[in-house]
Amino acid sequence: MKIDTAINLFEQLLSETNNKGERAIYAEFKAILVELKSKNLSEEKMQAIETLLDSLQLNSPVNEERKKYYKKKRNAFKSTLRSQFKFVTPGYYTAIGMSLGMSFGLALGVPFGVPNGLVFGMMIGMSIGLSIGSYRDTQAKKENRVLNTKRV
Repeated sequence: MKIDTAINLFEQLLSETNNKGERAIYAEFKAILVELKSKNLSEEKMQAIETLLDSLQLNSPVNEERKKYYKKKRNAFKSTLRSQFKFVTPGYYTAIGMSLGMSFGLALGVPFGVPNGLVFGMMIGMSIGLSIGSYRDTQAKKENRVLNTKRV
């Protein structure tokens, strides 16, 4: 399925529903597709993305379960874009860095005493994780790998 065809499909789905949850899913899927279309991707990558869209079978949902169906497909699409093409959402590495930093900070702060060691360990770990994560986010932005998923 071509990216333009998929965008048109989600525009049509947006016009057919008034359900707020469904609209959010369709709008985010459409925003990802519009963002991919605007990037200067190689022909090979565009072919791979279009093959991925074909494999998702976006034209065959059951009407009662449309929201659930497209939510699963959107999550699978985002996951594949992240794993195969290294595309990430804004703040992806910062969130991971902060959570990992907080976890390691807690573990390293325990030997220094329960109340103060935990607090300082968590603060230091979070700040280190935040700085590493924001650095990685900046790198991803420079490499044009960030997908802005704000609704169009």
